[in-house]
Amino acid sequence: MFCSDTDLSSKEESQLPGVIVATKDGMIASFTTMAVVATLLASTEGVFLSIIKSSLPNPSSAQSNPSPEPSSPTNLRAMVILTYLAIVLNIGASWSALRMIDILGKMTFLVAKQTVGSSPEGSGGEKTYLFKLDEVRDVAEVMRKHGIAGIWSFFSWHCVVSLCLGSLCVIAQILLYIWTNEDWRVSIVVTLLAFITSTPIFLSLFL
Repeated sequence: MFCSDTDLSSKEESQLPGVIVATKDGMIASFTTMAVVATLLASTEGVFLSIIKSSLPNPSSAQSNPSPEPSSPTNLRAMVILTYLAIVLNIGASWSALRMIDILGKMTFLVAKQTVGSSPEGSGGEKTYLFKLDEVRDVAEVMRKHGIAGIWSFFSWHCVVSLCLGSLCVIAQILLYIWTNEDWRVSIVVTLLAFITSTPIFLSLFL
């Protein structure tokens, strides 16, 4: 007799402890959000890049009409560099998040594959994963024991670090634009606010 797809799915899911299943679902939600945020930032920076490029001085027009430029070309080029960095970093973060979502979705299959032929006698052909929470150092240690190891740990850190650095490039770009085009009082206030609001980004790189 063949098992239905629902029974097979339930059997595979039961091979993971409830806390691991909940952690997996939470990580999928987190990486999905990071992928969306990174994609939105990359798209926004693409629009901003076209605006900055239109503001850069054209050498041919500068020779025919040598009028003073309203903004420093050096600052504009610095903003272009920050924009390119933000686009590349956010695209990398988005792809790493998508790969993590993919492997997290295959987590129960990988665990079921690893347990084939490795179950102790009398266990009914299934291996039960038991662990004590007070003996676990962090979430990463438990997830590594359940299939998220090797290159997948790299994708996880790559996503977080790329998104943080891409966000810092966006903030630096905004500050450079404000200091170039706004009054110094406005620049100081925005800089202080940017420092306060970007503190979680800096902490995310080390925690």
